[in-house]
Amino acid sequence: MGAKRGQSGKRGVALLSEQFAPDAGSTAQLFAELTRELARHGVEIQVCALQPGYVEDAPAAPWRETRNGVRVWRLPRLPFRRTNRKGEALNWAWATLGLALLALRVPRHIPLLVGTNPPMLHLVGAVMKWLRGQRFIALFYDLHPELSCAVGMLRHGSLIDCMWRRLNAWILRQADAAICLGHYMERSVLARHAPAPTVIIDNWCDPAVVRCLPKAESRFAQAHGLLDKFVVLFSGNMGWRQRLEILLAAAADLQDTPVRFVFIGEGAKKEKLREIAAARNLQNVHFFPYQPRATMEHSLAAADVCVVSQEREVIGYGVPSKIYTYMAAGRALLGLASQPCELSDMVKKFKCGWLFDEDHDKDAIVALLRRLMQAPQACHAAGRRGRQAFEENFTLPIIARKYLDLIQRQCESGPAPSWWQRVVRFRARRARPRLRFAEPGNHDESRVLETTSKPVQEH
Repeated sequence: MGAKRGQSGKRGVALLSEQFAPDAGSTAQLFAELTRELARHGVEIQVCALQPGYVEDAPAAPWRETRNGVRVWRLPRLPFRRTNRKGEALNWAWATLGLALLALRVPRHIPLLVGTNPPMLHLVGAVMKWLRGQRFIALFYDLHPELSCAVGMLRHGSLIDCMWRRLNAWILRQADAAICLGHYMERSVLARHAPAPTVIIDNWCDPAVVRCLPKAESRFAQAHGLLDKFVVLFSGNMGWRQRLEILLAAAADLQDTPVRFVFIGEGAKKEKLREIAAARNLQNVHFFPYQPRATMEHSLAAADVCVVSQEREVIGYGVPSKIYTYMAAGRALLGLASQPCELSDMVKKFKCGWLFDEDHDKDAIVALLRRLMQAPQACHAAGRRGRQAFEENFTLPIIARKYLDLIQRQCESGPAPSWWQRVVRFRARRARPRLRFAEPGNHDESRVLETTSKPVQEH
């Protein structure tokens, strides 16, 4: 990875994450963009990841490669599907252990930037900080076990939950910085009562990857007969915690209109949504797999309105990255969020869409879509405001600069004392002669201070 910062002037960082490009997940793509941009600014980047597996039958990637100036090491992935919860838990355990072994190969003067995929991965950064004195930046994309409890994967107050929360407090005490994606997430991190310094750095989108294209230029819309339709688009992971059923209920009321509901992506809930659509014979609902990153801007350009949800149970535990992608595409947002959160704050602040309750506002959603079909200029105006806000706040170069400043500060600090150095210093302090004052009233200056060490005997 190179010499120390103080010796060669080089900046470096090692990213630990289960997902990395060419994997299809948004986390993998975001990390690929960030590391490429940091490498362009002269930062030496090393990535420790697993083989692609976000979608089934994903092609294998090289075990070692240099990708856009970034060195990547990969480990094999266990053969369990993401819809298999027990298998996914085993994948998490294996990824945590495997990435810990790869982290041992990173020189200790190189800071670690550690994500939350798998959920226990911050433990690796904390152990490396305690063991080797390696600087550790905790990047929070999700908060566990809080999120696991919120979606029903873990029982709140259970032994695992309590032990996990206590461990998280220790992990944060080891962290040199904690990156949060928003104010609500920062509150949740600070609620862990640990002294880690927090910093808010938003997610981003690369304007070179997602441009603001007119619908008429969308090759996706042309290929699927959507040019003359009003398209409500959801693109991304259809996870268990996302209440997308309300869109199918709205679709049932809009079958006599040119509205089309388009779902692009994969996820644990996709098959359930397919079954509901088939049972109701919804001809205006269409499902597609993930689109190639290079052509994603064309699938987004097919939309008139883009859907993003942030459920009340998970507020403060994560921020949907698709918000920034939709804004980059210049599309109006249809937000499913019933309580204040990052999504609702952004929609209100930038006036780039509309907000609804994810459970109870089906009729209001139907009424809005009927109005927008008659006045599409409202969608266009909201999309333009979103694109302007994106260009001013959330482009990749703007966000990468914040990461660059944080990494530079950690590099300049140098490594903290390792456990062995702490032991040596402790023993050195114990070995020092201890001084004690003479008793009051004793005016013999030669005995004002006495040491507890024995005098050397003369022979």
